[in-house]
Amino acid sequence: MGASTTIFTMTVDLNNADLDTLNTLLARTPLPLEPMDAVMIDGWLAGVSVQPRIIPMADWLPGVFDVEGRALPQDHDPAWLASCRALIERRFEVMNEDLADAAW
Repeated sequence: MGASTTIFTMTVDLNNADLDTLNTLLARTPLPLEPMDAVMIDGWLAGVSVQPRIIPMADWLPGVFDVEGRALPQDHDPAWLASCRALIERRFEVMNEDLADAAW
């Protein structure tokens, strides 16, 4: 039998350019919605991460795009949403990895 190798991959955190991109994307959130900015999202994601149960992204993501939790309009740009979601999800993964490493 050959040796088993486990490969751990770390998600790359957002850099300043990514954060600027995320803020620019969030500024394009359809009106009348009121989105968070990248700094506010960190606090939101930290709160989601430390819950006693896993909260599906579909349940917490609307709060990022509107402080009142209103849904995106049906005619929103799917490419815009995919770009926002990719950056937010990447940041969320890094935060979860950091919490796991700290044994929280």
